[in-house]
Amino acid sequence: MAGFIFDGRLDEEEDEFTNRECYVFNEPLGYDNDDARCIHCKYYLTLQCKHISDFVDEEGDA
Repeated sequence: MAGFIFDGRLDEEEDEFTNRECYVFNEPLGYDNDDARCIHCKYYLTLQCKHISDFVDEEGDA
């Protein structure tokens, strides 16, 4: 097997949390992290996030 490392994410998960219309890059992370993934969004896990319910489970845990 040449060069493939499984990072634990499925393509479906990647697509769901990437390239959302509300994405605003969190500049203090450094531009090499600007990949349009929600975890790098300025509003990720904040009250300004329009999709926060996607990241928080029924008990309120992230």
